[in-house]
Amino acid sequence: MNILNRSIAASKAPIIQQKLISIILVFSLTVYSATTVWAQSSSADISRIDRGIMLMFQGQTAAGIEELEQAIALGTNQPEVYYYLSMGYSEKELWNGVVETTDQMLKLLIDDIEALYAKGRAHFNLGQWESASKALKQVVNQDPFHVRAQKTLGKTQIKIQDFAGAVESLTSASELNPASTIIWYNLGMAYLNQREYK
Repeated sequence: MNILNRSIAASKAPIIQQKLISIILVFSLTVYSATTVWAQSSSADISRIDRGIMLMFQGQTAAGIEELEQAIALGTNQPEVYYYLSMGYSEKELWNGVVETTDQMLKLLIDDIEALYAKGRAHFNLGQWESASKALKQVVNQDPFHVRAQKTLGKTQIKIQDFAGAVESLTSASELNPASTIIWYNLGMAYLNQREYK
């Protein structure tokens, strides 16, 4: 019995070593990334950023927004700050703020899909259909499987009376998420407006 336990332990040793090496590499990469990202920020910026994000995750969005705005005012120019700030603005339905922060984020991370989607959604909620369509088409071109972008693009196309485009976008969205009643409703509206009754 003792020999069997030793052979099992010996056979697991390389696996355990590989896992330990993987953990150490991931930890090292995380520390390096965090150091690199925050290296340009002062300690006051970092504390405001940390506090802002923490407040937002605690449900105190307005206070979190204020902290993040102050971090930016102090000179922070990190994409993560703009990302969380746009999330806060979106939650509070401050759509102009979302557009401004996603524009700043896109200067730092060109063609970031989630920033483009947030920008398109904000333009949609502001009733700026052409701007919404432009941003959402960029998302769909980069990621044809982005259901939320397909759906919002289809709704935008209905608003600008591009019903054929709406049918195309919403059909793609319905294939990706067949359980969404909102997608099916809008697809039906696009067909109805084309006088195509299916």
